[in-house]
Amino acid sequence: MSWWRVALALVVVLGSVVLLAWWSAPFLLARSMATGQAAVLPTPLPDLTVTAGSASRVKRNGVSFEVPWAETDESKRAPNGDTLMFTNGLEMFVGRPPRNLEIIRTTKGIRAAAVRYELGTDVLSSQFALASAALGTSGNDAKWWRTPIYNKKVETLLMEKSKIAGLGLQQRPIYRFSIGRIRGFQIGDLMERRNAVRLYLFDEADRECSVFLVNLQSVSQAEINTLVSTLQFEE
Repeated sequence: MSWWRVALALVVVLGSVVLLAWWSAPFLLARSMATGQAAVLPTPLPDLTVTAGSASRVKRNGVSFEVPWAETDESKRAPNGDTLMFTNGLEMFVGRPPRNLEIIRTTKGIRAAAVRYELGTDVLSSQFALASAALGTSGNDAKWWRTPIYNKKVETLLMEKSKIAGLGLQQRPIYRFSIGRIRGFQIGDLMERRNAVRLYLFDEADRECSVFLVNLQSVSQAEINTLVSTLQFEE
């Protein structure tokens, strides 16, 4: 066999390996996130009631809302942080997540543009739309016969889902809701032994905040809903 035939055969084999790796990498990565929390899809929040009665308004990190619980003196002395502590043992952390939508919109390159095309204008229209699409995605949405760009879209949404809900092995419920002028998602519920709930909340202007609540022994879902329904963005 002449040397050029050997060289041609090597080029064909190596080219096939590279092409296979390029085709399968996004699929395999997305499918590797197909279990645990990544497999959980949002369902409607079953309890949308709110509490009535005395409440106080608290503010953290550019966001204010009403709560039926009394702050501790330690919490009151640190009003400019992101932590709230209450006399019933509840601790709350208020954050303003980075807007990953802008990163996806502005990333340069042909592949990034193709992924944006696959995501579509509706998903890229707002941070809430992106979060909705991400939480509604599972690793099983990746298909080996679909294009690498399609599977890259699934991978991109799963990475966004990991930032919101985490992709641990333990499955936690994800709820979607709209209460008053606020809509969003609740990760976890009061029936879990983890005793923690994370809220991702959006107003009509697509401003976003996250609220993480810990030590929920004396907290009801209606009280959490009251927090949501009275939330206002101050900044």
